[in-house]
Amino acid sequence: MLMRKALSVLLLSTAMMLTPCMFPQMQAATSAEPVRPDAVVLTANPIDLGSASSEIAAPQTVRQLAERMIRTLVDQPDFACWKEASAAYYPLGPGLHSWLVLLNCQEAPSGYLIITAVPDGGYVVSQYGTGPEVPYSQAVLRRSLAAFPAFNRASDKLLSLHITAVYADPLLPYWEVRNAEGERLFLDAMDGSMLPDQKNWPASPPTPTVSHMLGSRNFGNKMEAVSRNYQSFADPYSDLTWMHSKPIPASGTSPAVLQRLLDHHPSLVFQVSGANLRYQAPFAVQGYHKYTLDTNLTPAVYLDIGRKTFVPLAVLQASQGSWQYKPN
Repeated sequence: MLMRKALSVLLLSTAMMLTPCMFPQMQAATSAEPVRPDAVVLTANPIDLGSASSEIAAPQTVRQLAERMIRTLVDQPDFACWKEASAAYYPLGPGLHSWLVLLNCQEAPSGYLIITAVPDGGYVVSQYGTGPEVPYSQAVLRRSLAAFPAFNRASDKLLSLHITAVYADPLLPYWEVRNAEGERLFLDAMDGSMLPDQKNWPASPPTPTVSHMLGSRNFGNKMEAVSRNYQSFADPYSDLTWMHSKPIPASGTSPAVLQRLLDHHPSLVFQVSGANLRYQAPFAVQGYHKYTLDTNLTPAVYLDIGRKTFVPLAVLQASQGSWQYKPN
């Protein structure tokens, strides 16, 4: 089923152009025939894809933040391979608002970071993950497009197919696909599922407290990270009994309160009534990374929302979302 699962909860509870060779390490993951280099028309960021300099140089601040994250995470479970990984940087729309950092270990995807600009002029880590499942995978994109005749890559219309990689605040990586007739298709860049038309998306959420996120402005000389895992259920749709619990507002969930919640209710689910689309929600918390910074008394916490994908607690605190839990 291509329609994003999160739409079910909506019913229950209420730029860079990608081309086949922008992510060469992902082409081996699909058995589809290679797409011709001229098959996707660039309409922005006109990079010379045939040259060794096709990767756009990321700002020094972005690279420094990414390098610091990588050095810190290699000591955490499931991130050890990052020690030997190479990093490639790609801009995400709109404009150069965000950067995708792809990590490759032994010529295979091993994780990613998404780093986003904030109003004060700095950058923060919006999300990150480890393992072979990375956002904006060409294999996932091709498989998804095959289900839509008007956008099928085997079609003659392919020559005028425009594909834009976008990261929408706070937690939504997606593709915007447009064909020669002007029809548009929106696809989740994590799993390829179809998103509703953009005009039906919920309004942009409030800006989170960026000082409680890992960023270019709050990285002190000392940073320590601890991790914790929980035996939660991976798919909130597999057992909906959590929906009968009393919602606990996420806005009041400090790191200490969150830990107490998880200690008592390891099957903790986050959702935002009417706005799950923007938060990859609902999701069950699988664990967290907590970072202690010498420049900030409040630790920065990133939650594992499944598939070893980590997102900032600060973003959830700024939402109108809530926690619910499955009975123990």
